[in-house]
Amino acid sequence: MRGVLVSEVEPGSPAEFANLQAGDLIVEADRKPVTTVDDLRSALTKSKDSVLLLVKRKDASLFVTMKIA
Repeated sequence: MRGVLVSEVEPGSPAEFANLQAGDLIVEADRKPVTTVDDLRSALTKSKDSVLLLVKRKDASLFVTMKIA
């Protein structure tokens, strides 16, 4: 599985409010594959106010909406 691994979540950050956790693997942003940090940054800069992330957490997949600060 390819994606961007979350290594830490800064307190008070949009990632924390979206309930992202260290160890999560972000595989899609706004329904487009994410394989590098640059892919993720590009999706975040294109989004106006929020981004839909597909996250793999342990044996589960979940969608997370993260507001852009």
